[in-house]
Amino acid sequence: MEAVSTEDIESLMDDMDYLPGHFHLDLNLNCEPVGPLRLRLRDTYLKQESLQGELEAEVGYLQYAVRNLLGLLAFHLEHLDTAEEIFRSICKEDPGNLNAWANLGYVYDKLGRELDAGECVEKVSHLMGLDAGEAFQDEARLLAARCLAEQAYVHPHDVELDSEDDLRERLTAALALYNRALRYGGQLVQKEEKRSWYFKMATIYLRLDDIIKTEADSEYSRLSHYNKGLQLLKEALELEKTPLKALTWCYIGIMLERKEEFSTVPMSIHDCGYSATDPLSCYGTINMMLYIRDLEKVKRGQGGVPDRQKLTEARKDLDKVLSARQCLRTHLEMATVFYYMGVDALQESLLVDEGAVNSALVSVSRALQFEQGDSLPDLHVLRGRCLRLKGEEQNAADCFKRAVELERPGGTDTTALRCLLQVLLTLFMQGGPDQSLVMTQLELWVQKAEERYPEDVVKFVLRCLYRTRTAEVTELSRALIRTGRLDIVRRLLETVVPKQSKKRPKARSLTFA
Repeated sequence: MEAVSTEDIESLMDDMDYLPGHFHLDLNLNCEPVGPLRLRLRDTYLKQESLQGELEAEVGYLQYAVRNLLGLLAFHLEHLDTAEEIFRSICKEDPGNLNAWANLGYVYDKLGRELDAGECVEKVSHLMGLDAGEAFQDEARLLAARCLAEQAYVHPHDVELDSEDDLRERLTAALALYNRALRYGGQLVQKEEKRSWYFKMATIYLRLDDIIKTEADSEYSRLSHYNKGLQLLKEALELEKTPLKALTWCYIGIMLERKEEFSTVPMSIHDCGYSATDPLSCYGTINMMLYIRDLEKVKRGQGGVPDRQKLTEARKDLDKVLSARQCLRTHLEMATVFYYMGVDALQESLLVDEGAVNSALVSVSRALQFEQGDSLPDLHVLRGRCLRLKGEEQNAADCFKRAVELERPGGTDTTALRCLLQVLLTLFMQGGPDQSLVMTQLELWVQKAEERYPEDVVKFVLRCLYRTRTAEVTELSRALIRTGRLDIVRRLLETVVPKQSKKRPKARSLTFA
């Protein structure tokens, strides 16, 4: 067979209503990283690992959506042999999979195997019905629908979706592709397969609702997403697979909880027959998340002591997960559960169960044994918190430093930075011969923070440090002045004293939300 030319490919693309494959999609994965390459590789690896668990739960045609995405991730991790094997295995099991053939052709092209790439292009052309008559059109439309649904599946799993605008763009693009898939497939798509698409679409509407509800005057725009999401969940309840049906009930419970956030009950609740349904009858409690949510309410003065039984139940649930499959994320979640079991419910700085904190450290160490585990800031922050509780402030500081170094430049999650400055301040207050070294470390890490985080974020962290530990920061400032370290003192003062304007020389006190 002759090698396919660039002109042949472009001519084929011009005739297409849609374009199979994943490598042309408007994804960050298919572009150069916006930050350090190591962060892109870390995020890509973690996506790959999380998808392995999802693959085990998929048994229908959507399993090929997961596997095509795994092949895409393997390619971008420069594991071209793995990517080739994934795409070839899909083509063997599902010979009509347009995306797999297009993706395999792309890999062959990158490997310089032009003849093999040409065969893939011809196979794609044949499956799309570009060289066939009316008799093949129904099958071509069904294959096209599955192709579009698989492409829709990819978008929410893109990397570097740090801003809400970027995430919203990917979620919206996914919905558009799912809707195109439904239009292409129509009645040709089996009901069970269509319901699995409905389920994926409903979860996207839920995520969009999370974004929109934080905006001012959001109720009108939220209603449309809420109503569509709930109606799709109602359809998804007809799924034959019990795990997905159970998860659908969980999401319906979440939706019913959110109805209180609207001034008028969304009409879809009545249309779907949930007017008298209690959310708790829909889903089992997500224990650890509920405990942390209750804890946050207490900190805001909005509730009583959270129920620690939820942590016990969460531990039991995670034990079952780990007995079935060991993975990095579950070990991190288990460590988090143990951490909260070990600290006071209202004051995290108080140790109430050292055994639980030690168990948290064991879970962290297990998580760190996984590839890329060491690159997760959350793991190092949790480890540092546990060590700080045990009185190992210097070891805790080393963990927090590592976490800060792993944060994405320009990010706004200040947990690691806050913990680091707090523990360095504690080390300073302990006195001793290392006090000068601690001051040097404080100065160094404030400078590093200013290079890594937006200016207003660093100022906010310093302001919080001053307001929560005023006496200690004051003593630190005096020591810094005595040793001639005036730059960091100036930074601290700038965070708590507003700049004086020419028109209003009198300073005003700052307030913050």
